[in-house]
Amino acid sequence: MFSVLKLIRVIVPCLLVIGCGGGSSGGSAVVATPAPCSVDGQKQTVLERMQDIYFWNDEAEQQAKYRGLDVDSFADAETLLGFLRYRPDDFDRGFTFLTTAESETQFFGEGVFVGFGFSFELLPGDELRIKQVFAGSPAEAAGFARGFRILEVDGRTIAAIQAAEGLNEVFGPPTPGFSLNFLIEDLASNQFPTVAAKAEVTIDPLPQHRVINAVDKTIGYLEFRTFISTSNSALLEAFAEFTAQGVTDVIVDLRYNGGGLVSVAEFTASLLAGPANVSRVLSMTRFNRANRAMDETSRFSSESNSIDLDSIVFITTDDSASASELVINSLEPYINVALIGSNTFGKPVGQLASDFCGQRLRAVAFETVNANEEGQYFDGLPVDCDTADDLNFAIGDPAEASLAAAITYVSTGACPAIQTASRKASELQSMETAARMRPHRPAGPIWREYAGAY
Repeated sequence: MFSVLKLIRVIVPCLLVIGCGGGSSGGSAVVATPAPCSVDGQKQTVLERMQDIYFWNDEAEQQAKYRGLDVDSFADAETLLGFLRYRPDDFDRGFTFLTTAESETQFFGEGVFVGFGFSFELLPGDELRIKQVFAGSPAEAAGFARGFRILEVDGRTIAAIQAAEGLNEVFGPPTPGFSLNFLIEDLASNQFPTVAAKAEVTIDPLPQHRVINAVDKTIGYLEFRTFISTSNSALLEAFAEFTAQGVTDVIVDLRYNGGGLVSVAEFTASLLAGPANVSRVLSMTRFNRANRAMDETSRFSSESNSIDLDSIVFITTDDSASASELVINSLEPYINVALIGSNTFGKPVGQLASDFCGQRLRAVAFETVNANEEGQYFDGLPVDCDTADDLNFAIGDPAEASLAAAITYVSTGACPAIQTASRKASELQSMETAARMRPHRPAGPIWREYAGAY
């Protein structure tokens, strides 16, 4: 099976590296942008930066875009950037975008964003179900919970909203105090009105970890929500407990983990790889031909409480992206790795960032491959056991379909005998249709890159 740059230990203010929703600092100096901050100046800055670092510049198709390009024909830098994305339906699916340094620094440093504090799944029939609710968030205070249905927003049905401006618009800007009225239905079909106002939400990167005892196996379970700077201490705590209890196998729940800091991904991979793989190749980073000097090889590091595991099972969905995929891909050559759930999102590339005129340009600049030179998984990493994300159960409940299948796989080395047959055809069709309805992450606010959190 089959994504970037190794984090250096000092973060510079204007040139950063990001892997999907996430990023890390790079080793280059701050990029000066002398162009004026007029509309034309900003367009020229975007063009020059793309012509330098954009990963797909080696493609003839991309070179053809630059030749004879009339920058004046584009209204602004955002419009120009949209034109310059390489095959946006297949490769650069909004991975290159404009944002602000402030929002990224706050999110990746502390896991803080402004929102209601929940993410959702839109199913056929305009059924809107809540997937996760962040602890301490306005959504939690308003009574939101996993599996609940949102029936109305400000008195309008989901069907009416979808037929008009769409959910992204109705859920509004990342502005503290922005409020909406909701009509919610719980798992017992009870309906209740509630109101929520956006505020700063702090994401707990590892909401839970524990040890599960199965037949002849002692399994460590981690719910890993995002790779941010506050993750490492929680990881160390979890692995200290795993070591003390003699864990032999680990289940890492990445179902909504959209990525994050490469440094945390590499730290996580090193903990999972164990002492036996210290100094072996974790990943190789490759830039375009003009920037080959920046190519780099990352290696597994020696970390306290890392374990030589019998197997690692990852629970994934199409919300599992970038740094999550980097961890999985890096371990494939060395350890018995299995994926349970549904195929990952598919982002084997990472971005560099340039700041100018109060904006930050995130441009795809490199790809990563593992020790076997496997990468290019734009269609996602495939699962070994195709299993539902059962919204009727809490994440981490052993009765929830994906975790139950993961425990079975660790115990037996095989998927549950009924894991595919037990999924009703209507459910599979609903999931496939839902995937088509939201095939790509939108460019823009970084928290929306993280499993559609609002």
